[in-house]
Amino acid sequence: MSEETGLDALWSPLVNHGASWCAPNISADAHWIESGEVPWRVAVTRPVRRNCYVVSATGQYLDYAHDEIRRLPAILHRTLSRVSLHAVAPMLRRLDPIVILDALPVSTVLHPHRSAAQWSSAVQATRRVYPSLPIVVRSLDDVVSGSSLVALRLTGLEIVPSRLVFHQDPRHAEFWRIRNVRNDMALADEVPLESRPLCISDVPRVAELYWQLYGQKHSQLNPQFSGEWLAHGITKGVLSGEAIVHDGRLAAAYLSYSVGDVMTNPVFGYDTTL
Repeated sequence: MSEETGLDALWSPLVNHGASWCAPNISADAHWIESGEVPWRVAVTRPVRRNCYVVSATGQYLDYAHDEIRRLPAILHRTLSRVSLHAVAPMLRRLDPIVILDALPVSTVLHPHRSAAQWSSAVQATRRVYPSLPIVVRSLDDVVSGSSLVALRLTGLEIVPSRLVFHQDPRHAEFWRIRNVRNDMALADEVPLESRPLCISDVPRVAELYWQLYGQKHSQLNPQFSGEWLAHGITKGVLSGEAIVHDGRLAAAYLSYSVGDVMTNPVFGYDTTL
């Protein structure tokens, strides 16, 4: 393929070097599917134990649920949840392998605008290439993906809930009245910290801070991004972000990407010892 730009630039090295080049705990095959005028990013799950949830239905609906149950504060709630999950586990384990259309190895996939005809053509092409696998399109919601949801329903796909999505718009006054935002602003005034844009030399520390939060504190089913992939995304101009410096060392950082006027930060972390 020719040199890709935009989100496709994040996918090319996975096709060329394998998905583990992006994150060693992602077990999937990365491919392109030709449909219409543009190629589509496709991930095909490799069924393994505790696969990263961004490429695995079992990882998302079963294994991640196990990790979340351990954090429930009440013993009764933990016990009831474990019993319920154990009952449906055999069914959930049969979900994989799946094929993910318009895939990205991140928590939230922002999809560029596609017409109903484009979605239909892509789904048909995916069914031809992978006739025995369920097709999944991740991270769709009514706020930014309403037309895509309608188009995909027409192809026979069904909506399956996965998690809550929060949309925040700092252009609106309501955003600045959110309690957590007000608390953070007050802390920033109380203890001023230096912030600056990220650069390539920061990448190893960014990967470390991200994994401290998402891997060690939350769940190791999150993608364990490699420094090479993060650096590739920054170099291609797809990922960008800022860091907070404390005592001359990066204490917090994020990397984001955007499609249109919607932004998400798949890489966020901070020094959990501070």
